[in-house]
Formats: sequence, C-alpha cells, structure tokens
Amino acid sequence: IADVAAIAGDAHSSWACDLKLDPHDPEDRAVAVEFTTPSATSENLDDEAGWAYRTKSVDVERRIIRENPHIHWAELDSHGYLVVDVTPDRVRGEWHFVDTVHRPSTGERLAARFEVRRGEARLRRA
Repeated sequence: IADVAAIAGDAHSSWACDLKLDPHDPEDRAVAVEFTTPSATSENLDDEAGWAYRTKSVDVERRIIRENPHIHWAELDSHGYLVVDVTPDRVRGEWHFVDTVHRPSTGERLAARFEVRRGEARLRRA
C-alpha cells in the first residue's frame, strides 16, 4: 500500500519516524511514516525518572537517534499536542509544546515540523 502515514499516541513522548521492515538495514526502504503525539498531561520520561526537565533525557534522545537511523526526531519530556495537516500532495505533522500542564497558561511553542510527500515514504523537515 502506498502513501501510508501512521498517527500514534500513548508513548507519552514525541517521535518522527520512517517505518521499515528492518529499521537497522540502510538498504531497506521505508514503507510508511509515523507521527507520534506527546502527552497532554501524562508523565513523560523526565517525570517518571525524577529528572529535571530537559537534562538527562536529552542524551537519551541523541543516543536513540544515533542508533536508530529511521528515527528523525524524538523529544521525550515536553507535553503538548500534534497537529496533522493532510493535503493531496503531502502529510505534515507539527508538534506544539505547552509551558505547563499543572496550571492555566497561554505559553506554547512550535517544536518541530516534518512532512512526507505523496509517493514517498520518508519524512523530511518542513
């Protein structure tokens, strides 16, 4: 099946990945892409581990990406949401992170934007 984009959740973190049968084989081509939404309120890696926000998990993210070439981006700490925009020519995911989940706040930021074009099965930064 061509032009498949999976939208995932419940990982409590943000991911942008190519989906391959063998993700560690550089010759294996991707068959789909995956956009994973962060948690809105559930605990993330830093919360679960008791780490200060954006400290130890940054090294974990770098290692994940270095050792898994099919993963383009991962952010394990921030809370927020994913906006997916679908047109006939592409699917784009935009990750938005909020300042806090424990009290009302208007602070949010665009953290990353990736897209896949029609006829391709590989994410690229948008």
